[in-house]
Amino acid sequence: MAALLRVALALTLCLAPAALAACPFAGLAASDGRRELMAMGGSAPAPCDVERLDLRNERTMLRSIPFQSQTAHAVKRVAWDVIYYGERSMSLPGVSSKACPITAALVRAAFHDAGTWNGTTKKGGPNGSLRFEITQVVNSDARMVLAAAYIDKWAEAINARLAAMAAQSNSKHGGPRIPVGTTISLADVTQLAGAAAITALGGLKRWELFDLIPLGRKDQGKADDVSGLPPPFFAFKDLACRFLGMGYTLQDLVALSGAHTVGFFETGIEQTGGHSNFWRPMDRTPYAFDTDYFQLVLNKRGAFTSDNTLLTNRKTAALVTKYARNRRAFLDAFAHAYLKMASMNAVWQPYK
Repeated sequence: MAALLRVALALTLCLAPAALAACPFAGLAASDGRRELMAMGGSAPAPCDVERLDLRNERTMLRSIPFQSQTAHAVKRVAWDVIYYGERSMSLPGVSSKACPITAALVRAAFHDAGTWNGTTKKGGPNGSLRFEITQVVNSDARMVLAAAYIDKWAEAINARLAAMAAQSNSKHGGPRIPVGTTISLADVTQLAGAAAITALGGLKRWELFDLIPLGRKDQGKADDVSGLPPPFFAFKDLACRFLGMGYTLQDLVALSGAHTVGFFETGIEQTGGHSNFWRPMDRTPYAFDTDYFQLVLNKRGAFTSDNTLLTNRKTAALVTKYARNRRAFLDAFAHAYLKMASMNAVWQPYK
């Protein structure tokens, strides 16, 4: 796995950005995806009472997150410097650099790591297991492999800086006191990277999302069941029941769907002599975290069935209209949903 990630990271320096931009939050980047879903053992969720579950989830409070110590805040500052600006000593670009071609894929990676949470089995969640899941159909494209590679190398760079800071904590050099052995988990880096990518794409500011993400998630040493990730061909009832079953509200569903405003998706075309794939932008501004996605959905021109189906429910249709007209309302709702996503069923090991 480590060797694969090192090779993948090296490839980023010679592959074109447009070819590697991702389709964030799309369960399967394909023109249909039914065969892929069957191949990975997925199925439609059980029928549900959408209105009842939405109301229940609106009233449900998430489990409390751990206290964020001064060490946690210091770790987050280091993580921002590395993820956003890069690590020159490792020739490692950050998301603000044009040399980082998978910025949108990092948003997708954050959801694919956290989106395995299953409210029925009580398994999955933001636990860093993505690195074990990149051979699954839903994650096996080059963009997700590269996203996992960047996350792995950023974690390495952050931990190297923390080790150096810990060595200096008791010296005359001063600076924040970092206990020896302090490290950041891949689970934390995955969620932070998605947030930093959104900032780099012109979306939420650092203090509106990145700085609000709590740290202390423990990594899991095995793959999660990825069959619960929602595919792009779901009609409204299946899509809503899948998200509501994970603990989200309909507002969360619409807000998170708004991540389709960045990146590209792969579509397959049957041609004489075989099958050909090509890339299409998710909306008209694929490098900007804006509201163009909602404007397209209003005209039933979203990339996937799961996008346009948001118009078939009165509440979600009203939210699509609202976010198409009010960027601030969209960003606020997205930040709320992202923070919920990043904490659902996380196993915490707080910094001292």
